[in-house]
Amino acid sequence: MDDKQEIYLSIINEYRDKIIRLCFAHLDNRSYVDDIFQEVLLAVWSGLERFKHEASYGTWIYRITVNTIFLFNKNERKRRIEPLSGNFTSSSINEFEHKIQEEENLKILYEAISNLVELDRILIALYLEKLSYEEIGSVLGISANHVGVRLNRIKEKIRKQLNKQ
Repeated sequence: MDDKQEIYLSIINEYRDKIIRLCFAHLDNRSYVDDIFQEVLLAVWSGLERFKHEASYGTWIYRITVNTIFLFNKNERKRRIEPLSGNFTSSSINEFEHKIQEEENLKILYEAISNLVELDRILIALYLEKLSYEEIGSVLGISANHVGVRLNRIKEKIRKQLNKQ
């Protein structure tokens, strides 16, 4: 295995789940998430040799993911929102009910997030990934202070939406 392949596999192993969660925060259909994920993987592989280490791999991958989502959303504006679903195999009724409630809570949260403007959806998704304000600012090309201000406004919008329900 050559160096490029080793670096690529290491990066993908580390960021796979984060990329998928970021996609789920902005896309309402599993097949779209799979498509975006594949596009991101291809972009990372294609761009790895041009990566200049001016930012961390994480910031670079988030930027690729955000750009891919923006492009996809620009081209696919008229999609029907479908609720998140999962296969539950737990034999415990309480555990099953807990998972259903968690999924319902996530669905409600994702619906509230989906009502935000595109930049705010990306911003909150990066925040939920526990990126610092500086990292989020770097990915989105805005200052860390601006990230903080926007996040407070976003949280308030989501809070108001959730209180209405």
